[in-house]
Amino acid sequence: MRLELGIPIILCTAYVPPSAPVNYMESLCSYIAELVEKNENVVVVGDFNLPDVDWNTIQGSSPCADKFCETIFECNLTQLANISANSQQGECAGLGTY
Repeated sequence: MRLELGIPIILCTAYVPPSAPVNYMESLCSYIAELVEKNENVVVVGDFNLPDVDWNTIQGSSPCADKFCETIFECNLTQLANISANSQQGECAGLGTY
């Protein structure tokens, strides 16, 4: 989806099923990296089902969580929404490149 808000913004929505295999996360992360490489302003939102990510430090404790966190850092994504300390589902409302 492309939104025109004075500057072009690419909005990527994602859903990761609970207990998704690592190759599912690798495919998603590869897609996100490609979007960020080709576009300046990218926002990624969704339900990532990563309860094993510490969203305050962006560190994971499983292969899927590690891959996702690695992609966040490699793509220079910034967390745009705060996650409640009581979050048990691993959701993250938004990540962006700007």
